Amino acid sequence: MDHFLLVLLGLTSLPLVLAASKPDCSNPIEIRSQADATSLSSCDTISGTLTISPAASGSITLSNVENLRSGLTIDNTDRLDSFIAPDLETVTGLLSVRNNKALVSLQLGSLGTVDGEVRIRANPHLTNLRFNELDQVAGGLYLDGPFDSISFPNLESVQGATEITSSGSLNCNSLSPSEDNDNTDVFNGSFSCSNSTTSLSPGAKAGIAIAVIVVVAILAVLIWLYCRRRKRRRLDVAAVGSSSPLPRSVSPPDNDNKPPSDVDGDVDVEKDAPSPIPRKPLSLPSPPPPPPPPTSETHNDIPRSLIPGMPRVVPQAPPSETDVPMLDSEHVHEVSAERDRDREAGPFELEAPVRGLHMRVLEPQVAA
Repeated sequence: MDHFLLVLLGLTSLPLVLAASKPDCSNPIEIRSQADATSLSSCDTISGTLTISPAASGSITLSNVENLRSGLTIDNTDRLDSFIAPDLETVTGLLSVRNNKALVSLQLGSLGTVDGEVRIRANPHLTNLRFNELDQVAGGLYLDGPFDSISFPNLESVQGATEITSSGSLNCNSLSPSEDNDNTDVFNGSFSCSNSTTSLSPGAKAGIAIAVIVVVAILAVLIWLYCRRRKRRRLDVAAVGSSSPLPRSVSPPDNDNKPPSDVDGDVDVEKDAPSPIPRKPLSLPSPPPPPPPPTSETHNDIPRSLIPGMPRVVPQAPPSETDVPMLDSEHVHEVSAERDRDREAGPFELEAPVRGLHMRVLEPQVAA
């Protein structure tokens, strides 16, 4: 009888135990570990908000859950590596994935509709986003991060604004509405896509490289021509300086050997003034040797040139015009006219006070 009562009691309490172990899928749920996610495998629809706790770590896989009626939040985790929901098809409300320092993978392969906004921001290691089945977004689409690739192969409509900002190598041309793709009617609101490190096509890079090479070559040629011109100018200046006549050094005159001047008046001669015309140096013949002193046998009235044994003074031929271009030498002297009262009878020889090249013997005159 006692055994029968125990069996009956167990059968009546079994539904209560099963009801207690089954999770409540209608209230908000927070997942802290993979065990919490596994306990939700019996829920195909979760009516409350599903939140991944900031204390979650590693990889979390949520299986068998198809509908989230109050949104999905994965925010501010430090050690969560990846989140996988292979069976999730619909999210009603906000889909938020923000500020997850270690998150590298977000896999929502069956997600087709988001009846709200999609905000995926500030995940420093999340570089690739791929939503293969996503076709409808009722709110706005806001993506910001180091994205290298973003793929929405089946996206048909985004009702709100679309803002995509990438600090990676994302090519915005693949997402922008244009005639080259099928995105013209997809983004019903405003659309913007920017990339702080926009990569250039190979043709653009080659063009920039060629332009840089051409500019450098032109600059090198200009610098070479400038240096060559300066060098040529220096050579021309040096050649002109070497070919110009240098002023001749004039030795100070010997006052002892300088003959006195017979010209009345003072004549100022600028000795150091350079001549504008190069002049040929004056080559003067050497003066004749002085005559021997008179002896007792020599008669004072007989010209010395008639005395036997005395050298005859031959007048020197005046220099030609080719030798002396101008008669401005200090050795040219003019004898002043002789006055009548100074004339002496009988033959005489002109005794000039100085030696000159223009001396001539005067014919003796006989007094009448």
